[in-house]
Amino acid sequence: MKQLQPTDYVVWSPEFEYALQDKNGDIYLFADKKEAQADCIEDEIAIPCTELPQFFQELILKQINK
Repeated sequence: MKQLQPTDYVVWSPEFEYALQDKNGDIYLFADKKEAQADCIEDEIAIPCTELPQFFQELILKQINK
């Protein structure tokens, strides 16, 4: 079973509390912070996936362990 790694980043909107997702609802995971920052717009930030609220961490775990 795969685990979340603090070296995997997501694009997160703290204001609206969402993570950047594809059309299937899968949350994008980035290999490094610079890569994630390149996809940020307006008030979005790049953060390690391990810093997301628990709900989103659980979604990612389900996603990577399909």
